[in-house]
Amino acid sequence: MINNLQSIKDKIDFYDLWKDPKILISFISLARNPEDTTTAFHLNQLIKIHPKVLKKQLSNNPFPCPEPKPYKEDDILLGTDENNNPYYINAKSFVKILLVMGAIGFGKTYVTLNIILQLLAQKVRLLVIDFKKDLRGIAAGANLVFFFFAKNPTSNGTHFKR
Repeated sequence: MINNLQSIKDKIDFYDLWKDPKILISFISLARNPEDTTTAFHLNQLIKIHPKVLKKQLSNNPFPCPEPKPYKEDDILLGTDENNNPYYINAKSFVKILLVMGAIGFGKTYVTLNIILQLLAQKVRLLVIDFKKDLRGIAAGANLVFFFFAKNPTSNGTHFKR
């Protein structure tokens, strides 16, 4: 349990929590009885939810959102952040190639569909390559070229289907 005491002390040092009376009293109690797992658990929980800890964790976000910019003509709405601030990209300065990547269920299809529909509304010509055929429903009614990939039953390769 000495290791546990040292790791808690390191957390208190790292987040500079020595001035918080609840944490100080709990640490002193744990230092007197390092085998007390209940106090160690309680102290760890106090540290985890402490405002200084939460603030530092939020400020260490590896992907901070840029400052939102006001809407301009020809802008495309990409989405909003956790505070509902909208984020736009100008359609005229849009990249020639866009790759949308992310984990399952993180909204790749939704974002892609949103971008495609906004670009189509602005009469931008598009070429879309859709491996899963998620977006094929909009291809029929739009002036849009889609390439769908499907396994050829006679070979191990992939062929294009327009």
